[in-house]
Amino acid sequence: MSKLCIEGDTPLFGEVEIQGSKNSILPLLSAALLCKGICRFYHVPEIQDVYASIDILNYLGAKVTFENHRLEVDSTTLIRSSIPETYMKKMRSSVLFMSSLLVRLGKVEATKPGGCLIGKRPIDYHLQVFEAFGSVVELKEESILVRTKELIPTVIELKFPSVGATENALIVAAGIEGTSVIKGVAREPEVLELCWFLEEMGASIEHIGESVLVVHGLKKLNGVCYTVSSDRIVAGTYLSACMSIGGRICLRNAPIPFMNPILQLFASMGAEYKAYEDTLFFTMKKRPVAIPYLETAPYPGFSTDMQSIVMAMLARADGVSVIKETIFESRMEMIPYLRKMGATIFQEGNQAVIYGINQLTGCKVSATDLRSGAALAVAGVGAKGLTVIDHYAYLSRGYENIAKDLVQLGGKAWIAS
Repeated sequence: MSKLCIEGDTPLFGEVEIQGSKNSILPLLSAALLCKGICRFYHVPEIQDVYASIDILNYLGAKVTFENHRLEVDSTTLIRSSIPETYMKKMRSSVLFMSSLLVRLGKVEATKPGGCLIGKRPIDYHLQVFEAFGSVVELKEESILVRTKELIPTVIELKFPSVGATENALIVAAGIEGTSVIKGVAREPEVLELCWFLEEMGASIEHIGESVLVVHGLKKLNGVCYTVSSDRIVAGTYLSACMSIGGRICLRNAPIPFMNPILQLFASMGAEYKAYEDTLFFTMKKRPVAIPYLETAPYPGFSTDMQSIVMAMLARADGVSVIKETIFESRMEMIPYLRKMGATIFQEGNQAVIYGINQLTGCKVSATDLRSGAALAVAGVGAKGLTVIDHYAYLSRGYENIAKDLVQLGGKAWIAS
């Protein structure tokens, strides 16, 4: 079992190029199945969730090639409408393939999706989307069957701005003839990117970036070439590491337009930054100032994906911080490990109070999900001594090579077996 090792307490001075976005490419790969042709993607991250998606695409009958961050999907022929548990349990985003299969084949059967164990994450929102477009949902003991004689344009209001449900609704609406209205949508940058991709394929979408989308779909969509945006969470992780220990770093190919919430937050804590097109210079000269209260919320609010990562940085902040998690109820599983490193954190339900201290101490800890692993890496950068993070596989789901990136930023990190 691989481990991430970090020798911390060294200010960061260096630069790194930010990889393609995990949360963008996964829905794009599903949407690629809407066309009976070839889609080519560039700047694709070489991470485990992408390889899991490729396994699903191959199983369904698509032809896939992936090399040097370039991925080609030929979905001319699909031979299966079911996704076995073997593939579904690998990641949560596998549920996104249900929408494109429903459009292409009129039915889809799948088990409940897997991924990180960070809460209940019900699939109900997705099934309500399928029903709104004229599908019948049958809940079996071991699987979910969704079928339709004909998908029809609709007006749907989401009960919650779920990113995944929004993406499934967009994929269905874009792949059928007619106009659909989707209300209460998620406005995360990855949703915007899916809209742009679907428009490249031939659909037309009004009010992109707003809470109500009007989608003019087509039965026949075109294959396209598309460059994936950079990963804002990866960028935020490295900024958090710099916040934790200080230094001056440069992020190349950074998704700066999507990073305003985290940049403004860090600036309020004492950081300085300058942005030039897609290059970000970031400086932290002192201990970060504590945050009196921070609450996760759908975009443009504070991202739940960044919550645990920022908490790890706040463990060394000057003062007392409070964080409340409102999206996923189990996003704080890393707190016992931060305490093991010396952090003073009190948790009550989905809220944590962090009393910042001068110094964390490296030790052996374990990642419990993707973002908790990133949080422990940030803590390790700011800790004195060696931090060894078990279950590196979680980190490889979303980071191409976090050890290599930390080294490029001036840190000391490596992967050990």
